[in-house]
Amino acid sequence: MNTDQEQPISVTRDENQCRVDAMVQENRQIKHSDIALKLDISQESVHHIIETLNYRKFCARWVPRQLTDPIKEHRKTDAQEFLNRYRLKGDDFLKSTATGDESWVHHYGPENKRQSMEYRHPGSLSVNKFKTVHQQKKVMLIIFWDARGMLHMEFLTKGSTVNSERYCATL
Repeated sequence: MNTDQEQPISVTRDENQCRVDAMVQENRQIKHSDIALKLDISQESVHHIIETLNYRKFCARWVPRQLTDPIKEHRKTDAQEFLNRYRLKGDDFLKSTATGDESWVHHYGPENKRQSMEYRHPGSLSVNKFKTVHQQKKVMLIIFWDARGMLHMEFLTKGSTVNSERYCATL
């Protein structure tokens, strides 16, 4: 029996684990190949050490914007005010509340079967009508709703800007 097989592999010793751990702690985006090169060990060994240390790679979550502390405080104040109103008025408060949002949507107006009807002679060639023909245009949709359902929906014209003035004009 080979004595080398009985001893732990040198690259997975505590020393290399500590070095790999330190490198990952220093740079969370470091690549296996960079660690292997710096420590002069194989990428497979690096992979094994990283698994032993229970590290997993995750993608960052994209968010629309970073909220500043004043904005967070303002949102917290608004939320507390809404909760207080709900405590005072209950479901009546919810029924009197409307909200809105805007989104880009694909807009197309497919012609239905009845709209495609036309007069033909018995010997005329038949025309095929495909179910959907997208015009692949994106338009901005503004929609408002309350507890009972949709209140208002509006497609904006090209070049329109959605801001507080636009919302006031719509309402």
